[in-house]
Amino acid sequence: MKKILSLLLMLTLMLSASAVSVFAGDESHVHNWTEWTTEKESTCEEHGSEYRYCDVCEQYEHRELPLGPHDWSAWKTDEASTPYKKGAKSRYCIVCEKEEIKSVAKKKLTANQKKAVKAVETYLKAAKSYNVKKMDACFKKGSKNYGYPTEKINWIYKKYNKKIKWSMVDVKGKGSTITVKVKVTRPDFYKQAYNAYYETFDWAMDHLNASSSKLGNKILGKYNTKVKNCTKKTSTDTVAFTIVKSGKKWKIKAKTRTIVDIATAFLWKGSEDATDDFLDKFS
Repeated sequence: MKKILSLLLMLTLMLSASAVSVFAGDESHVHNWTEWTTEKESTCEEHGSEYRYCDVCEQYEHRELPLGPHDWSAWKTDEASTPYKKGAKSRYCIVCEKEEIKSVAKKKLTANQKKAVKAVETYLKAAKSYNVKKMDACFKKGSKNYGYPTEKINWIYKKYNKKIKWSMVDVKGKGSTITVKVKVTRPDFYKQAYNAYYETFDWAMDHLNASSSKLGNKILGKYNTKVKNCTKKTSTDTVAFTIVKSGKKWKIKAKTRTIVDIATAFLWKGSEDATDDFLDKFS
């Protein structure tokens, strides 16, 4: 029995030695690699990895993958472009939150838009010199909501409207109606107009028989005095002009208070606000 066990043990040792010899002599065999398999996808922040193995000896190889591209969101308009200013758009990576910003080219004016802009500039030039006839000619016929003083206080506008200046902001519309937005700096005598009207209304309560012409003259007199004695200031606002094609010409659609007040230093706004506030005392 001992003899049989000894023989089996010797046989096992011989087989083991043979196996080691076979593999030892085969260390330099050519690997039969599988295709690379991704085990982790790359992102823009973190490297991924992939592996392959030899299907003979089952040896594995791993390697790092380069960083992946950003996963961008859709472009978002941050600031719309106009014919006078570039716009801006942005997008961001939903992984790392990196932001990318690009400028948007200025828009080009159409032929009709250029004519509408010219109509606005014609009006503003007339307002700067306080030429009532030229200002009136800039409006579509039938637009008579507000007027321009032509006596007693017109000296104010002829003198101080020289400070009027403007810059175009935007132009919209393609048909026969076009909107032109303009940033306008002009004299601001709102407070003087408001007080002249309000004080005259107060005075009129004690002089109920005063004629309308007397009231008008009193308002103008007070306004004159207040403007002469005040600290002169200007205000800057963006004003929208609606320009329409009238026959073969382009005209301002309506003589609105806002547009007329460019030339009259907020006279109309001051008078209307004073009227409303005075009437509120009795409501």
